Amino acid sequence: MKKKDLILSFEQAYNRAREQEQEELHNAIVDVLHEHKASVANTLLVLELLKFELLNSKYQHVLQDAKLSSSPPGNIKAPEE
Repeated sequence: MKKKDLILSFEQAYNRAREQEQEELHNAIVDVLHEHKASVANTLLVLELLKFELLNSKYQHVLQDAKLSSSPPGNIKAPEE
């Protein structure tokens, strides 16, 4: 199998797994929303809050990594030879 074919095969397998996960998550969320019979406004509000919480968590993680770095943000050093 060629390198290009192998990469394409891995990419297709990854995409199938990602789509499967997305479908399962979608169906689980639909089941919860159906069970609670939440209003559209409350559903959208909760989804926005979840989005904010997830993004904020990732943002804080990135900031923490940046603080641990020895060089200031945006400062790129040429590799020493």
